[in-house]
Amino acid sequence: MLSLLKKLWNWLKSLFIASPRAINPKEVKNTPPEPSDGEYEGILMGLFEQVAAGTTTGGLRGWLYSRHCNDKKLARWLEVKSEEWLLYPEDYQTLGRDLAALGKVMTGNLGEVSQRISLQLRDAVRDVSGVEGENLSPKETDLTEVVQDAEFWFEQGNQKYMNGDFIGAIASYDQALEIKPDFHEAWYNRGIALRNLGRFEDAIASYDQALEIKPDFHEAWNNRGNALRNLGRFEDAIASYDQALEIKPDFHEAWNNRGIALANLGRFEDAIASYDQALEIKPDYYEAWNN
Repeated sequence: MLSLLKKLWNWLKSLFIASPRAINPKEVKNTPPEPSDGEYEGILMGLFEQVAAGTTTGGLRGWLYSRHCNDKKLARWLEVKSEEWLLYPEDYQTLGRDLAALGKVMTGNLGEVSQRISLQLRDAVRDVSGVEGENLSPKETDLTEVVQDAEFWFEQGNQKYMNGDFIGAIASYDQALEIKPDFHEAWYNRGIALRNLGRFEDAIASYDQALEIKPDFHEAWNNRGNALRNLGRFEDAIASYDQALEIKPDFHEAWNNRGIALANLGRFEDAIASYDQALEIKPDYYEAWNN
């Protein structure tokens, strides 16, 4: 009887003492989240800039890796996103040229996908335009027709921007500006789309184009200041806000943004004075109260 109880006790102990094999911590991978559409667009635009700067294939892969991406992931996203671009191929002709340039430098799947989408966009533009057999010689157009065409592309850009398609928006604004280079609102909105992609230097260049055409464009001065602030150029940002406020002294957003830049410089008393100006103009401006 004692022998039987001892065997039973040893069996019960084995149930509690035995444990599954411990997980090796090295086998647990902390996978970064999949980038959003907007983040992928920013990565793609940055990659185009790297290609234009003459970066090698290895350099491009390293650049992608530094942004928690790789050529396979970007190629998969391109294949999905291209279905949307091919619905309106005329809007994405610049993108097609950039993809062709990327495809010449990048090897592997990303290079192949880039080249294929570039060719698909080119062929789709030909299909949509139906230019075969037509007389393609330039014809005279009056100013009203030119402005209307530019307005069409401008509105296309605005719609794409509202849908979060910043690359498409920039492509449409580029079309508008090709028709009407002095279209200051297109330059301005192009700058806003570029800033949303994190391309702050390019955004400033677009705002500068708008301001060269319309120097009293206070919204452009304000957003130019915001892009400068994103770059940590706080003194320059304040100078831009001052320009906006010289044109429109009751521009409460510029007063608030000026306060933020001053606070970043540690000039807290001056920052409070700017916030107070914003609140005098708009007492219910909660951002200024918060800052």
